[in-house]
Amino acid sequence: MDGIENNGANSHHSQFSTVETVTHAGMEQYATELVELIHERYPDWDSFTHTPFVADEITYKRKAAKQARQLLGRGALQQLLDEQAYDEIIGRIERIGRMTNLLYNAQPSSGDLRILYADNLDKATFCTQFNDLLHSRDPIEVRFDRYVKALFSLNLPNTWAFPTFFLFFLHPSAEFFVKPTAAEWFLRFVGAGDVYQPVPSGQIYGLIRKNAHALKAALAEFKPRDMIDVQSLIWVAHRESKARIGRLNTKGQIELGVPAADYQSTSREMIIREAQASIMDQTAQPHLSQQAVDEFSRLFRIFTTDFLLKPEGKKHLSTYESNRIQARANFKRVVKAAQAHEDITDLVLNGLLPHSDTEFNRNRGAWISIAPAFTGDLKVKFEAKKWAVANDWPAISKAIFEFVQNAVDAPERLTELCEDFSQSRFSKGFQTGTLTPMLSALDPRSFVLINNKSRKVINYFACTKFSQKLIDYPAINTLAFELFESLKVILNPSRDVSARTADIFDTFCHWLVTIHKYDLSGSVMFHPGEEADKAASDDSTHTPTAHHENAFSFEMLVGDVYAEESEVRRIINALTRKKQIVLYGPPGTGKTFLARKLAAYLTNGDDSRQDLVQFHPAYAYEDFVEGIRPKTSAGQLSYDLVPGRFRQFCDRARQRPDDIFVLIIDEINRANLSRVFGELMYLLEYRDETIKLAHGTPFSIPRNVRIIGTMNTADRSIALVDHALRRRFAFIHLQPNFDLLRRFHAATGYPVEPLITLLQELNADIGDSNYAVGVSFFLVPDLAVYLPDIWRLEIEPYLEEHFFGNTELMRRYRWGAVTSKLA
Repeated sequence: MDGIENNGANSHHSQFSTVETVTHAGMEQYATELVELIHERYPDWDSFTHTPFVADEITYKRKAAKQARQLLGRGALQQLLDEQAYDEIIGRIERIGRMTNLLYNAQPSSGDLRILYADNLDKATFCTQFNDLLHSRDPIEVRFDRYVKALFSLNLPNTWAFPTFFLFFLHPSAEFFVKPTAAEWFLRFVGAGDVYQPVPSGQIYGLIRKNAHALKAALAEFKPRDMIDVQSLIWVAHRESKARIGRLNTKGQIELGVPAADYQSTSREMIIREAQASIMDQTAQPHLSQQAVDEFSRLFRIFTTDFLLKPEGKKHLSTYESNRIQARANFKRVVKAAQAHEDITDLVLNGLLPHSDTEFNRNRGAWISIAPAFTGDLKVKFEAKKWAVANDWPAISKAIFEFVQNAVDAPERLTELCEDFSQSRFSKGFQTGTLTPMLSALDPRSFVLINNKSRKVINYFACTKFSQKLIDYPAINTLAFELFESLKVILNPSRDVSARTADIFDTFCHWLVTIHKYDLSGSVMFHPGEEADKAASDDSTHTPTAHHENAFSFEMLVGDVYAEESEVRRIINALTRKKQIVLYGPPGTGKTFLARKLAAYLTNGDDSRQDLVQFHPAYAYEDFVEGIRPKTSAGQLSYDLVPGRFRQFCDRARQRPDDIFVLIIDEINRANLSRVFGELMYLLEYRDETIKLAHGTPFSIPRNVRIIGTMNTADRSIALVDHALRRRFAFIHLQPNFDLLRRFHAATGYPVEPLITLLQELNADIGDSNYAVGVSFFLVPDLAVYLPDIWRLEIEPYLEEHFFGNTELMRRYRWGAVTSKLA
């Protein structure tokens, strides 16, 4: 092979040589542990020629590598460039990118190949840069950074998967495919610590690559040939680690709060045991009133004696596992057919979707599910309802298969995948009841089976209003696992029953709705302090929860922030799940503005349920939580314990437990957070617990309190934020959104494209997304009038600090120099 293989051995001489791998002895230990994980999947695995391992993981990758070298090798690609055949190059890139399931391609607009479909794609520049990345003789870290910077300047998608996929298949002896979740897991596993970052860089790629080669050397006795073997081993080990540890994210799987220095001294078996015991501690518990728990317990006792322990109940419960066995066999057939480029239409429609147990369905080999959604030929039904036409079915089947496959491969991407599938024109008629039975059958540790029965039961007891839409599934899936944990004592009623908690719960839902026919039209009300007075008797009726008309609707929120609906939902879902988020990004990305709008939406526009505090270097625990303050009364000086802003806010929220209260902490990174938060670091994670504050005051954070922090990355990188705090908040990155600028000025008539081009050039020269210039500076109606002052008085002072010492670059972006570009 030419190109990179010739210089791969020398790449450690680059400017990034300060990044080190672990010692050989250390890597040998990690290699041993990785092989142990491989044995979880392949018990008799003894080398990289192990037949099932090769069939599952290696063969199709080698086929893709061979095709990649034929179509995009140095000579072939250079010839196409000489002929300016840019469309042919892009066509070949797309063809190779779709040969395997390594890239996510279910939705072209958001998939790993989306760069090829960008409206602003400069094909000539892109193809030239792509060739430079693959075949230049410069060190890989240097050309990788060159590629990333070029895409940044062109405002094209910058992801890990796309460039490393083609490096990997063009040069498998040297280069490594960076599947983000697996790569982050691998770095943590080998003790490199929290160094992975979602923005691609040559330095991090070099680190991943060096550790992968060190692992290859440590695995010498198993005879790995190249990075295809190594990547396949890491991927399988990553999947097995996730399966053993449960539903934790990548950070939780490896770290669980253990400092990087302790990695090598901490038993991984101990980490796994701690993870299993701590899974539900990583997320907030659902808000179940004592009344709801009592009612659930009463009904579950009836269910146990009347159905679960009887033959019909045991038979129903045993069906879940047989369903899983058949589902996995069906899915394997679809995967094999897809890899062979065969028609998978009927295999998907019959084998991956849940059907009822009828003679017609059995005769045609349909998947008979415990939770059937289809009784007959769904093609006839969908075409009659005009949800699909005959020619659509291959595309519909492909979309369903890719959704299921990608969700099972990367459960952490569930929200994104559900949103993407729901936006597809091929998703009509496919909701939670049709798709989640297969997800749950393939990976019951990550996915709960949600249909109309279980959805109604969850909504009733948790006082929620989830719909059957697939876009609601990530949130109700998380809530279901939390309910299992909260109700685990009740849900494990007898030693005579040996089954998954989720299966027992789903059986209970089936009994409650279908057999017991319980009235679930309302919801369980929660009245703190009144449970004894309002406890439901066996024949009690149920009053629906009151819902006030929104004074600030979701549609108003989306309209006000000029953002995509899916992105706003993702932020709200994160806040609902974690109870506290940080919006971070460079200046001008609208962090505080978005925080205020989110607060208005969550509180229905009620200002009495919102508050804002701004942190600064002098802000202290006494200001935020509580402290001793001097007080003079009748000439006498005394020192009283005075509650801080947060304690006062929580006291107000505690008086109205059914309403959401939102505290915005602006510039959260400017204070000494460990000192300001104190004991709150514990309570942020354990909302149900009460502890004593520094002065002995018992305190807890009400469950209806939400916290939104904002963080300017030009002041402080997220990497410098205290790790303990990062675990407790969901961090949401806001970047300059030029579409927002376009939409805003579509109403004003100001021609923004020259300004957008200028800002893209400026941000490329800044070269760091943490310091990029955002668009909120320019969201003013009379921009033509105010732009000179905005640029001179706001942009230039910021650039003077960032470009300090670079007179030439600063001169290039003075107002007098940029006016010609805005003409």
